[in-house]
Formats: sequence, C-alpha cells, structure tokens
Amino acid sequence: MGSKPQLIVAEPELVKNIMIKDFHLFVNRNNMGSIDEILDQMLTAVKDDEWKRLRSIVSPTFTTGKIRKMYALVEHCVKGVDKMLEKAANGEQEVDVRSLMGNYTMDVIASCAFATKTDTHNDPKNPFIINARKLFNQHIWRSFMFLTMKPVMKFFNISILEPTTTDFFKKAITEIVNQRKKDKSGRHHDFLQLMINAQKNVNDLEDIDDQLMDAEAHHGMDDNSKLLTNKSKLEVSDLDILANSFLFFLAGFETTGHLLSHMSYLLAINPECQKKLMEEVVANTDANGN
Repeated sequence: MGSKPQLIVAEPELVKNIMIKDFHLFVNRNNMGSIDEILDQMLTAVKDDEWKRLRSIVSPTFTTGKIRKMYALVEHCVKGVDKMLEKAANGEQEVDVRSLMGNYTMDVIASCAFATKTDTHNDPKNPFIINARKLFNQHIWRSFMFLTMKPVMKFFNISILEPTTTDFFKKAITEIVNQRKKDKSGRHHDFLQLMINAQKNVNDLEDIDDQLMDAEAHHGMDDNSKLLTNKSKLEVSDLDILANSFLFFLAGFETTGHLLSHMSYLLAINPECQKKLMEEVVANTDANGN
C-alpha cells in the first residue's frame, strides 16, 4: 500500500493454508493506524491477546442457534422488499435494484446490529439512515489525508470518520444499552443484546467451548494460543460494543447490497436459472411459508 510493497496470494492452496491450517501464524492484520478509538477497537484492528479476547466474545454470538433467533428480524425486512416489488410490478415500473437491495441491507443491519427498526424504502430522512449513509460518503479530504498525511491527522487529532456521525451512533447505542440493562425480559435477540449479555458475563460457556474446539480443529492452535475463557478476561466495554456494532455495519452493508444486486441482475438475464431457483424455493417451503 502506497510506498510499501505488498504480497498478494492468489494460489488457492496457499490461501487455504493461511486462513485455516496456519491461521495462528497470521492472526494480525496490517496496522492501518486509523487514529480513531472506534475503528481501532474493531475486531479487524486489534492485535494479539486483545484480538483473542474480542474474538472469544464476538464469535459465540454467531452460532447457528443465535443467528436463527434473528430470523424474525430479517423476515420483517424481506416483507418490505416484497411490498416494493409488488408495487412496482402492479404499476409496471422499473426498479433500481441497487437502491432496493441497499435499502434492504440497511434495514437488516439496523435491526440485527443496532436494535433499531427502520423503513429505508419509505423513510429516507430517518436520522439513523442519514448518518449511516454518511459512513460511506466521507469527505474526500479526510480519505486523502488518511492515505497521505496520517501523522498530521494524529497530531491534530483528526478522525477519518465524520465526528457528527460517530457522536450520533455513540449516543444512540448508549441509550439503547441503558434501556436494555433496565429491561429484564430477555425478549431481544439482536447482535447488540448478545454483546450486552457478554458484558454481563452471562454468555453460555458451552458456546465459548464450542468455538474454542472449532478454533483448535480448524486453525491448529496449540494450548498457549487458545482463546481466553476466563470470565474475568471476557469483560466487554461500551467501546467494544460500539466499535463492533460499527464493524457489523461497515463489513455487511456494501458487500451484501452489491452481492444481492448482482445476483438479481444475473437472475434477470438468465430466466432459466430464475425458474429453477423458484422451483427449489417452492419445493423447500413448508405449509407455513417457512
């Protein structure tokens, strides 16, 4: 990157070794030096023992059982897409699939990561939506300075993220966390609640043990490299929750939106594949529509 030479691995077997067999030798990522406490505390930025600590907390929140509990949140967002497509079909209108899938993805992440219900299709002026979009539309000068004058940004304490955006999410998540701590019903099943549970040290230890076994089996970790399981070392700070909720959004929004858009395009130009997919969906849908 920049003036530093980079090695790009394209051989599938080497990639497999790096990501699985020899993963314990490639734990740390490049030091981007974001000069921002939120970005620096994301799972993709922390290193060594701090990475192990965060990973042992975050990974169990993505077990099959816990993801299944988020299904209702995703299904609600899918119904929003159905309504938009039905409306367009009845009016014989064209559909901007990129925008449609981007809106859908944002609604899903808002529900699953930030415990916030949005209707991006019909309410583009929602404060959450406005600030979320700002994350992907940073001022050019900030990006330019980050790539070329990082020491200057550090000296003047300038973040690559728009301060008003981070302030909005800090306030919003803090309010939600405080409300959740008062609510003892346990009826929430989003990522934010799972992080709050971890903060309370009430995550199921068997989930962590399963994750540890998986890490040892697939990543070749030795005894000294096992993820930390001592409860006292699994404490989660408010910054951990905020940073990794941000990561959930940053990693999932553009990637998922683009993938769904491209998939829709390919299905549109290949009607035979579209028919085959529809038949498979129908064949695997039970009487309750699941």
